Amino acid sequence: MQSSRAAHRTIDQVDRSGRHAHSAINEYRRYMFAVAYRMLGSVADAEEVVQESFVQFLKNDVRGTIDNIKSYLAAMVTRRSIDLLRSRRRQREEYVGTWLPEPVLTDTHTTLDPA
Repeated sequence: MQSSRAAHRTIDQVDRSGRHAHSAINEYRRYMFAVAYRMLGSVADAEEVVQESFVQFLKNDVRGTIDNIKSYLAAMVTRRSIDLLRSRRRQREEYVGTWLPEPVLTDTHTTLDPA
């Protein structure tokens, strides 16, 4: 179980050398993976979202503006997961093949067997 001090670590304590950033990543990786996996249902997608979120976290210069790193990272993972789900839905909705009309029955004199 995490101490409240670790859970409320501020970005000010994360220096650009990456020493504290890597400990934050190791500390919250399992939690972030669990959030992404629950949303996406795929291990590969969840790992990709977590990795992209941590890379963006390290690139952002948000030191001193965040009180709770865990919540910040969870929000990043959640937004990226939603974006991935939306893009997948759009891909399924777009039909790239030739459009063909649905077949129409032309034989109206066919009798149905009542049995």
